[in-house]
Amino acid sequence: MDQAIATFRRALQIDPQHASAEFALARALQRSGHADEAKEHFARFQHLTSAKISHALGLSYGEQGRLSTVVPASEAVRPKPAMIPVHFTALSQGPAPSAATALAASGGACVMDVDGDGIFDLVLMQNGPSAIRVMRNMGGSFEVLAPEKTGLVASGNAISCAVGDFDGDGLNDLAVALDDQLLLFRNLGHGRFENVTVEAGLKSLNHPQGITFVDYDHDGDLDLFITGAPLAAGGSPNVLWRNNGNATFTEWTEPTGLGGSGSTKGAILSDINNDRAVDIVVAGDRAAPIIYLNPREGKFNPMPLFTSTELSPAVGVSVLDFDKDGWMDIAVTHSGAPGVSLWRNKDGKSFERVPLPTQGVIRAWGLTPIDLDNDGWLDLAVIVETVHGAELRVFRNQGGQTDTPFVDISKTLGLDHVALKSQRGLIAMDVDGDGAADLIVDVNQRRAARAQERWRQPQPLRSPAPDRSRR
Repeated sequence: MDQAIATFRRALQIDPQHASAEFALARALQRSGHADEAKEHFARFQHLTSAKISHALGLSYGEQGRLSTVVPASEAVRPKPAMIPVHFTALSQGPAPSAATALAASGGACVMDVDGDGIFDLVLMQNGPSAIRVMRNMGGSFEVLAPEKTGLVASGNAISCAVGDFDGDGLNDLAVALDDQLLLFRNLGHGRFENVTVEAGLKSLNHPQGITFVDYDHDGDLDLFITGAPLAAGGSPNVLWRNNGNATFTEWTEPTGLGGSGSTKGAILSDINNDRAVDIVVAGDRAAPIIYLNPREGKFNPMPLFTSTELSPAVGVSVLDFDKDGWMDIAVTHSGAPGVSLWRNKDGKSFERVPLPTQGVIRAWGLTPIDLDNDGWLDLAVIVETVHGAELRVFRNQGGQTDTPFVDISKTLGLDHVALKSQRGLIAMDVDGDGAADLIVDVNQRRAARAQERWRQPQPLRSPAPDRSRR
């Protein structure tokens, strides 16, 4: 790390306006424990980019100068190959709660390595005396860790959770939103956590619905963004807590313009307009999610995803570049028909709707991008409701085709045999480490049902090697 710091300092001596060198030096200093000096270089980076003095070099084609383009080459468009054999199998569910603990829905879930063994575990949100349930991943099966063992002790109606290293010690911490309070748990390592909510200066300023870690100001530490409902009529549904860099937070909603209106639910982070500043997409009680574009300095600029009033209120939101054009597109689930909508990003300025095979869908909840057949094109998995009840649907990406961008292959995958009940969240995750992405469905009964993807790449037939021993 010392060598990296020296190299970046030398680069800035040669070119003091090199934004990428400023950012890289700030990150290196931060990781080396020089937080104060790192903040100075983060501030210089923000000034260079926001004032248009310089811009950061990325890994996108052509951004590293004239020589990075080499010689333009053309390649014939190849048809998308047929899908390799893929089949999902519903596996045993997590431990079912007793009748005394099977209370009302909460519906949140997080993926994190709780015990530091290098394998991602599940953290489920519940309603009851044990509001946080940790499911330790045993390589394909799960065991429940007692709250007293992990220190993740909470009581009430847990709604949502977020994972992030808020104090910069290299260990992921856990933030939890209950319907009436916020909790922040610092990771002590070896599967132990401590509640540091009071020390961090956090308190509930809305009725939370979602919680997200985000470095909105690009200063190198994680802030907290909470969606929900206002405490009083006319109040703001969203709350932003700015990280002070010393393991404490300051409420900073009004200066950023992120308060919003009405009530809000889920939020997701992305760079919608490709300016290398993190934007926030928020779903709420209106049909169109609100995109808050990050100006780096000053208040965020709100922009509705679309202006049509024909769709039902948004429930969930996700981002993916489904057509590989370098702009992040947005998928939305709705509380009414058609349940799911997909919107193509048009240069970060507007969006156009993309057709999806949603016949028979009444409403939808969780959704997630997933490359189910490993062909390099992102597919969509979504929990929907039809007249037959809840279903897990998968729409396969047809490789950027304009007429039929996606096709419903749920029956081909065997998902028509996966029974769902009181479903809400959906997570794509390789649970057993076999290289195939699995789907985890979070349900209201506070059990996690896993539908495991099993696929095999077909191998060409080969004739046996000739026997040369008889020559």
